[in-house]
Amino acid sequence: MSQTPLKRRFLAAALALALSLSLFTAGLFSALATQSVTITLSYQADDSGFIIAPQTLSVAPDLAEKYGYTDAFGGDAVSVLDAIVAAHIFVFGTDMADIQVALTVGASGWISNFMGDGAGNYTFFVDDASISVGAPDAELKNGETLRLQSIQDTFAYTDALTWFEIDGQKINAVSVKPSQVLNLTVAGIQYVIWGAGWGASEPMGIADAGIVPVTVTNGAGVFGAVRGALTDENGRTSVSFTEEGVYVLSAIDVDSDQEIPLMSPWLVVTVKNEIPTTLPLTTLPTTTQHNVTTAPTSAAQTTAPTTTAAQGGNTAAANALKKLLPYLVQTVPAPVYGNEWELLALARADYAMPGGYSAGYLGDVRETLADSDGVLARTTDYSRLILALTALGQDPTDVGGTDLLAALTKEPAKIGEQGIISIAYALLALDSAPYASDKTGLRKQLLQQITALELTGGGFSFNNGISSDVDVDTTAMVLQALAPYAKNTAGIRAVIDRALAALSAQQSANGGFASQWGDNPESIAQVLLALTALGIDPTSDTRFVKPGGNPLSALLSFQNADGGFAHERGGRSNAYASQQAAQALVAYDRFVKGANALFDMRDEPLAPPPPTTHALPTTAPSTKPVPGTTTTRPQTTKSTSANPVTQPTTTAAGDFTPPKTGDTSNAPLWFTLSAITLAGAFFLLRSKTAPAMNN
Repeated sequence: MSQTPLKRRFLAAALALALSLSLFTAGLFSALATQSVTITLSYQADDSGFIIAPQTLSVAPDLAEKYGYTDAFGGDAVSVLDAIVAAHIFVFGTDMADIQVALTVGASGWISNFMGDGAGNYTFFVDDASISVGAPDAELKNGETLRLQSIQDTFAYTDALTWFEIDGQKINAVSVKPSQVLNLTVAGIQYVIWGAGWGASEPMGIADAGIVPVTVTNGAGVFGAVRGALTDENGRTSVSFTEEGVYVLSAIDVDSDQEIPLMSPWLVVTVKNEIPTTLPLTTLPTTTQHNVTTAPTSAAQTTAPTTTAAQGGNTAAANALKKLLPYLVQTVPAPVYGNEWELLALARADYAMPGGYSAGYLGDVRETLADSDGVLARTTDYSRLILALTALGQDPTDVGGTDLLAALTKEPAKIGEQGIISIAYALLALDSAPYASDKTGLRKQLLQQITALELTGGGFSFNNGISSDVDVDTTAMVLQALAPYAKNTAGIRAVIDRALAALSAQQSANGGFASQWGDNPESIAQVLLALTALGIDPTSDTRFVKPGGNPLSALLSFQNADGGFAHERGGRSNAYASQQAAQALVAYDRFVKGANALFDMRDEPLAPPPPTTHALPTTAPSTKPVPGTTTTRPQTTKSTSANPVTQPTTTAAGDFTPPKTGDTSNAPLWFTLSAITLAGAFFLLRSKTAPAMNN
C-alpha cells in the first residue's frame, strides 16, 4: 500500500542566538536545550483493550536518537518517532536491544516492524487527524494527542477511527448522578479507497457497537463484556450507573457480518451525587472533566467555602490522607527505583506498608546502582534517592557500596546543570539529616546561586530568571530548601518573605494555585509543602486564606472517590498528582501534630546498611512481551536510571500527567544569560491528507 507523503515547506528559517555569560560565573558554559513536550499517548492492538490506555507522557526531542533511530529533526523537535519509541519503552522496558528488536525503522522513515509483530500494519493519528507521512517527519507539539493503532483488518484496512459524542460534540470525560441516563453516540470515520488513494469518509454513527467497561491497571486498559444494548443504526445508545464511582467506557464492533474493527474510543464517567461544576459541551482533551447536568453556574456559586483548622480542616485532611495512602500502595504494589516519592510519603506518614514492600524497593535500588556502577543520569536522581532512603531509615552513604552523598557533592558545578530546581533538591537532600557537616562551603555556594536568581519583585521563575514571571512550583520548591536557613542565615529571611508575598499574589480566589498548565493539585501541593516547612498554617494565615478557600481546601477538591488525586478536578486519578498530594497531606499532618517537616528527617533513626546480596522478594513470573511476537496485552515495565522517558511504574487509571515539578525539570543552567539576540523567524506549514498506513 503506497503512502502519500506530507507536503511540508519552510517559508523562512533564520535563528541567531547570541549569549554572553555572567562574569561572576567562572568555569561554566550556557546551554539552551530543546524542551520535552507533553502529549497524550494511547496504543490499541486489537479489541481486547488498550496496550497503553490514554495517558500523558513527557517525551524528549532526542529520545529516538538515544535508541539508535534518526528522525528529520535530529533532536531539535519532538517527532512521532520519539513518541513511538516512548510507547515501545512503556511496553518492552528500557533495554535498547529489546527496543531495536521490536521496532524497525528504515532510512526513509518506513516502519516495517511495529511492536514486535514483524510487520508494519499500524497507523497513527495526531489529535484524531491522520498524517500521511513517515513517522520521523511528523512533529508533535505540546498538548497534542497521539493515537497508535495496530491495524486489525490487514486485508482491506477498514478500521474505523471512533470517538464518543454527546449532542453532536466529542467527549471523553463526563460527570453524571447515580441512575442518571447518559445518552451517547459512538461516531467515527472510516478510511476507504477513493479513486487512486485512501480517503476518509464523512463522520458517521457506528451501528452495532458494543459499549464495554475498561479495567485500567498499570497504565493499560482491558475490555470487559459488552454493557447493555448495542448502538442503533445512528450509533446511539444509553447507559446509567447506580453507584458512585469512576468508570471507564469504550466500544468494540460486535456485528460478525459487518466486521469493521474499531479504533476504540475512551470515556471516563464520574458518578457523583453532587456535581460541583457544569461546563459547556466542547471538544475536550483526554483528562478534562465534562459535566452534563444543568446550565453552567456562576463562579460565585462554585467556589469552595473557606476551611480553617477550627472548621474541620484537620479532620478533612486526615480523612483524605487515610484514603490516599492505601491508594498509593494499591497502584504501586511492587515499588522499584523511580517510586521514591511514594515511599517517602508512606514512610513519613508512618504508614504500615505490606510485608516486603520497602525491602523489594531497596533491593531494586541496589540492583540499579550496581548495573550503573553507581552513576546516575542527573544530580536530582541522587537527591531524590537520598531523601527516600533517609525516610526509610537507610544510610545513603552505603547503598550496596555506593555513597550517594559523595556522588551528589563531588562535582558541585554539576548540581546546577538542571537549573534552580536541582540546586533546591540538593539542599533538601543535604539538610534532610545530619549529613555532610563539612559541606558548609557547598551549602553557602548553593544558597548564593539561589538568591542570585531571585526575581526583582520576589519569587523565582522556572527558567532561572530568564523570564520575569513568578512560577508557583519553582518558588514553592525553593522555599522548601530555604526553610532551614530562615532564622540563622543573613538575608535569607527577606528572600523568603518576598517569595511568600509573590505566592500570595499568584493565589486563585478558591485558594488554589495554577501553573502554565492551569489550576492543578501539583502546584497547590508544592505551596503546602513550603508553608508547612516554614511553620505557616495554610488554613489560617491571612496571606493564604482567600474568599473561596485556602490551599488545603483547594487541594482536597481534587481527590476522587478511589482516594487518588486527579490532575484536573473530576478527572481520573493520576499518579503524579497523587504522589505530590500525598507529600503535601503528610506534611500538613506532621505540621498539625508538631512533628518535624516532611524533609527534615533528623527524627528518623538510620538502620545499618543491608548486605549487598539482598535478594528481591519473590514475584510472579514476568509476562513481558517478547520482541518478535505480536503484542496482545499490557505489561508493567521497570524504571531504570537510563530511562529517558518520564513515567511512573504504575497508575490506577492509566493516566499519568508528567509534572512540571520535582526532579524532572528541563530548566537551563542556573547562571544568568546577560544578553540574547534573536533574529529571523521559523515557520512550518504542513498538510494533513490521507492516513499513515504501513504494510
